[in-house]
Amino acid sequence: MFISQSKLDAELAKLIGNILTDIGIIERLNLIYHLNYIKQNSISSLKDYQNVKKDDLIFADIIGTIVNILEKEYESPDIFIKLSSFNNDNVISHSNRVFIMMVEFLHYYNEEISRGIASKLRVDYRKKYYSFFNDIGRKFNLLTKADRIEDISRVGFRKIEQNEIKYYARAAFWHDIALVDVLANIPIIENNEGDNHSILGFNLLKYCMAQNEYTYTTVGLHHEYYGFGYGIFMNMYNKQFANKQYNNIEHILTYDPSDINSLLALSYFPAKVLEIVDSYDSLYIKFSKNKEIGNIANEVIYFMYDNFLENNIKIDPIIFHIFIKYLKNIRNASIYDCPL
Repeated sequence: MFISQSKLDAELAKLIGNILTDIGIIERLNLIYHLNYIKQNSISSLKDYQNVKKDDLIFADIIGTIVNILEKEYESPDIFIKLSSFNNDNVISHSNRVFIMMVEFLHYYNEEISRGIASKLRVDYRKKYYSFFNDIGRKFNLLTKADRIEDISRVGFRKIEQNEIKYYARAAFWHDIALVDVLANIPIIENNEGDNHSILGFNLLKYCMAQNEYTYTTVGLHHEYYGFGYGIFMNMYNKQFANKQYNNIEHILTYDPSDINSLLALSYFPAKVLEIVDSYDSLYIKFSKNKEIGNIANEVIYFMYDNFLENNIKIDPIIFHIFIKYLKNIRNASIYDCPL
């Protein structure tokens, strides 16, 4: 019935919220199940894990169906905001919001690509973005000099296929599967020493939940922050290249997860999107507790630009620029304090 609806209305939005919340709770119970099974069976390597639960695979399919539904026109732009499944500050609500925002952004990103934003980015590149990418390249001794926007990624900035959106949406939904308190881990305000939930989430999704490399790689990289965070890439990079004057990393950004494992690219597109979406939502929660702040979205974006780009480069500036456009045009946010 709901699949055939022309618009996403309040009833359908509430149903989506309830389904996501139920799955989120069940998956955390499954996490306990997996960890207990590993302990009870003295499994020393997750590569030997052979006890995938069928409901993990079923939930992945349900998430894919919700992604299809989210392509519908919304009855109102704020249709999810006031629902109880989305307006709490616990990790379940946070994951629900990040999931919705990730899917909305990827759909908007595709629309921007169709409208020719790549040509505009090419024109603005030297003035707005070159210094950021040049600094990233020098920090990691990359082969690329980032002189042109084409140097950033082997395929430039391309549209995301629908099946890819589903994989990335799963990553957004499960990005904090191993985290129980989102407020204690707001990204990059501190370096979160001792927090390894993205690496644990990577292992759970890969070995215990049998997800594909698009999904588990995104989760494993979503706190990298170009070396100011942590994750699976920095572990590999530090082992192989940390004390060398050069390396074989060809590009700053890739759409191919195998490039990360082969150390041919520095960052993975959906992970850089998830970094921004995750950080924005976490900071929005924090800032909303300050009753003196009127325009929360603007304050969060200003904070992110100041702390994640201006002082130290931790997020992708081009994706951040498109994310700001998404907030303005889809979320009706008023943002005016960001040079991008």
